[in-house]
Amino acid sequence: MRAGLKIFILFAVPFLAFARPASAATIIFKSGEKVVGTIMERSDQYVEFETSGTTKLYFLEDIATIEEDAALVVEKKKEEPAMLKGPNPAGALAVNEKKAPEKQNSFSDQALMLYGNRRGDINIRHPQGWHIMEKKYAYPYQIYISRERIKSPNDVFEAGITIFKYYHQSWYLNLNKDNVEQSLLTMAQASEQAPPGVTKTLVKRKSILLDGASGIMDEAILKADSGREARVYHVFAMKDDVFVQFILEAKPAEFENYRGRFEEILKTARIFNLAGREPDNKTLDKEIEQYVLNDAVKSGSSDFRQVAEVFEKAVAMNPSNAKTRFLRAGFLMDVAKGADQKNQGLFLKEAEADFMMAAELYMKFPQDYDQRDRHVNLGQIYFLLGDMYYFPYGQKDNAKEFYKKSVEFGDPRASEALKKQF
Repeated sequence: MRAGLKIFILFAVPFLAFARPASAATIIFKSGEKVVGTIMERSDQYVEFETSGTTKLYFLEDIATIEEDAALVVEKKKEEPAMLKGPNPAGALAVNEKKAPEKQNSFSDQALMLYGNRRGDINIRHPQGWHIMEKKYAYPYQIYISRERIKSPNDVFEAGITIFKYYHQSWYLNLNKDNVEQSLLTMAQASEQAPPGVTKTLVKRKSILLDGASGIMDEAILKADSGREARVYHVFAMKDDVFVQFILEAKPAEFENYRGRFEEILKTARIFNLAGREPDNKTLDKEIEQYVLNDAVKSGSSDFRQVAEVFEKAVAMNPSNAKTRFLRAGFLMDVAKGADQKNQGLFLKEAEADFMMAAELYMKFPQDYDQRDRHVNLGQIYFLLGDMYYFPYGQKDNAKEFYKKSVEFGDPRASEALKKQF
């Protein structure tokens, strides 16, 4: 299990937000997506945004522009009911499934809302009035739904739901997708090792189904040296090559009031690819490709830092995406052409590492890629490696071997190179 995987409640000091009056606005994300709503609060790292009856946090690093429109404030008051039915432009869904009482004295009295994530592959119910924070451009993909408003994933909440979704988990977590039960048990047992300063006591463990997929659910008590305690349902589930963690938690004194609703949320969650959609891994890969094309390619190789940051984020979204590595390697080769001798060598080494990784991923996971696209790209990868070794490196024997591999994948340039250079 990789370090940094958040399993337990983290006890952190929240940072202060820079509050401003609410204002109507349109957020335009770097992906091209737009959301219309009201800015409730903002800081130097995020904006808290109310849209379709749901409050969410969007991080500035994901946002291209924010267009504020004072006229929308009046319009919003006249036209928006307390709850909107149907999806908003970002794909979120807020549905009042039953009328909430005027006074909500306990969790069991609260209406459950249905939230559909921006990626479009998760539907989950949550108590009315809870706050949602979605970390879309991150690996693992993360959603935090909490009773107390938080500003970052490390902030403390007393009751909440945390979701981690690992796409292409066989590359990232190295779990055996052909032996789901053993893989789930491995992760559940690994979670028993609490982080420093926290004691975990396992109450019970049982097998469950989460959205039709095999799962394990631990009920446990967490106690920090500081005295803070939480009772949790910690759920692990896997379908195909996608691994998911659910953490549903509350203070021990409140947990029994939450238990029934937590179980209802788990039973009704749609956490894997929804009906009529492509498999989760392909959904992610298309999103990454669109993100790269929209944000990196269109900005041009002259803006090196911006493009490099886009590729860095794209690789972080899915470390096993061969096409992202391939595109970044080509970009680095172009940058190397205009660099001085010292930096040229560094760029070429980074490009070589990406080319080699892309080839490894294409060969290891052929089922994850369009076969024609995979075949063509492998031909190009080996041809460009041949050029790299023949010209700047001057290693002709290695270059020849790469050209031969390129020929196997049908790149005509490699055949010409073998004729002219050897």
